[in-house]
Amino acid sequence: MKSAYRCMLAICFCVLNLIASARAQEALQPGQVSSDSARGRDHDGLGLFDTDDPLELTLKADLKPLLKDRGENRSYHSATLTYFAEDSATVSLDIKAKTRGIFRRKFGNCDVPPLMLNFKKKQVEQTLFANQDKVKLVTHCRNKQKTYEQYLLQEYLAYRVYNLLTDKSFRVRLARMTYQDSTGKRGPFTEFAFLIEDEEIMAKRNKGIVVDTQGKTVQQRSIDAEHMVLVAVYQYMIGNTDWSLPGLHNIALIQVEGISDPIAVPYDFDFSGLVNAHYAIPAAQVSIKTVRERIYRGFCRPEVDLMSILARFNQQREAIYALYQNNSFLDQKQIKNTLSYFDEFYEIINNPKKIKWAILDACRK
Repeated sequence: MKSAYRCMLAICFCVLNLIASARAQEALQPGQVSSDSARGRDHDGLGLFDTDDPLELTLKADLKPLLKDRGENRSYHSATLTYFAEDSATVSLDIKAKTRGIFRRKFGNCDVPPLMLNFKKKQVEQTLFANQDKVKLVTHCRNKQKTYEQYLLQEYLAYRVYNLLTDKSFRVRLARMTYQDSTGKRGPFTEFAFLIEDEEIMAKRNKGIVVDTQGKTVQQRSIDAEHMVLVAVYQYMIGNTDWSLPGLHNIALIQVEGISDPIAVPYDFDFSGLVNAHYAIPAAQVSIKTVRERIYRGFCRPEVDLMSILARFNQQREAIYALYQNNSFLDQKQIKNTLSYFDEFYEIINNPKKIKWAILDACRK
């Protein structure tokens, strides 16, 4: 019986791989914009995330009060953001910035915590930041430390991997950010950073809206099944337990046309095994000891739903690996370790026996 079961599972898996191939139009290839996005030239924010080319940005502000303002009642601080337009002209925007985040905002964890950039909508018309209001900036955290630079690049690529699996994801844009102190009391310094697509713009791009969940408890079973399985398998792939649907911890919800239930969209991956930051630990409620271990945290769904999603991961495997193989900023050791980590994941999802014990038997009842 067990042998027959494994045989049937393998046949089902092969068929679903073919189905996934036919549906591959939904997924993005490296450097490519989805057909929906390409048509949607009137969508908010289109332009900033249309290309993967790194930006060269300069943020000028009184850095000391900005970076020290990390309490619960933080204020916006005046700043100037400068970039070079396509015609090499310098474009300077008057913005406001404030610190954000949870772990990385705490004193002692980061020299430069993540920032929220607040734009003036009228001023950014006809610029790269047209239609933008508030944009999250993920920073390098610690100055002049190569290890933290690699953490940032790994988290940036974690977003890019999920972009390949679905359009219902946050787009990102890498940047070389120069921080310039307006008082002249400290010299400028340049580090990697990346921008994250605004939640409402992401929802609108997918012909949807952000779901208002204030005062509500959300359960996995109330979320669109296909995308909930996709989120759970993706978090398993990258070894991330730092997410929760009931508390909407590192999860956004959108409602889109043609799908009755809300769709979960994950973000914030610095505590994942993929990034493997030295400060990262698994969620308190799971049994694993390190973030490099994997544990499936999705609820049990019909097996056919799971197999369809696994087929999508197989369909995008080559493109996922190419993100790392073609990246000139990651260390070769990081690339090798990442692809080895992904190899372990793909070994599991292409082995019916391992699928059973790692996901089907481990899923939350």
